[in-house]
Amino acid sequence: MTTAVLVSAGGLTARLLPRLPPRALIVPGMLLISSGMLWILTMETDTSYVEGVLVAGLLLGVGAGMIMPVAFNYATHGIDQGDAGVASASLNATQQVGSSTGTALLNTIASSATADYLASHASQGRSPAVARQAALEGFETAGTWAAGIILAGALIVAVLMNTPRPKPPAEGTTGPAGAQDAQSTGLLPAHS
Repeated sequence: MTTAVLVSAGGLTARLLPRLPPRALIVPGMLLISSGMLWILTMETDTSYVEGVLVAGLLLGVGAGMIMPVAFNYATHGIDQGDAGVASASLNATQQVGSSTGTALLNTIASSATADYLASHASQGRSPAVARQAALEGFETAGTWAAGIILAGALIVAVLMNTPRPKPPAEGTTGPAGAQDAQSTGLLPAHS
């Protein structure tokens, strides 16, 4: 998943960010993340790592790599250089709180679904097969909720985010081999 984030953010998103409006990257990224969460629904207790967890992790990673650079760049876009540190720290803190809250919510949903499954199958005893199926039921329930929340977010971004694509840089501000970079488009603050 980490490799997928790095390849997506550093390769695809870095090249497209100066040329596209933010929702053109954020919405597909959210759809990929939602697909990764829904992929969990295809798993069974005997599904291999490669066909189950790896596929979901790659979808989540590519999607996150499409969203995070865009979100961070546009959230700090237009901030005075003297305020860039505060803006970036505020954004990072908000992202951390949101991640922690979301993880706690999904963990609660998964634990409740697991406990409900175990309670409804108590007549089968406490066998390892029942325990595995209960854990899978919890992951599937949490994955369904996460996918729904992310799809709702993608719809909100698609409808309400109207930030235009960045303005082309002034003459003579292209990077190596004529490519535009995020700093020359004003999306990243200049570093001294």
